[in-house]
Amino acid sequence: MLLSEEQRSEGSDWIDRLLLRHGAYWKKARIYDAILLSKYSINRHENLLAAALCFWNSASNTFDFQLGPMCSGLMEDVLMLLVTMIEGRIEGD
Repeated sequence: MLLSEEQRSEGSDWIDRLLLRHGAYWKKARIYDAILLSKYSINRHENLLAAALCFWNSASNTFDFQLGPMCSGLMEDVLMLLVTMIEGRIEGD
């Protein structure tokens, strides 16, 4: 779902207001950077995505590049980080 410029601005203002009150806790919980990252929009390059999909191998769920297969590691890395944080304990709680 793409947000309008007005919605993105409102969300950014909301985060800025909460930052003063909750910023220290966000840092302790290791979600500070992720929350601040949500203030920015990500531009989608459809031509680049279409070109990358030409290398997708649905049998192995990898991109088959000239140097060898490459898995969709970003999602796996994010999952690993989230599971680690969920299982971990925030100091001081």
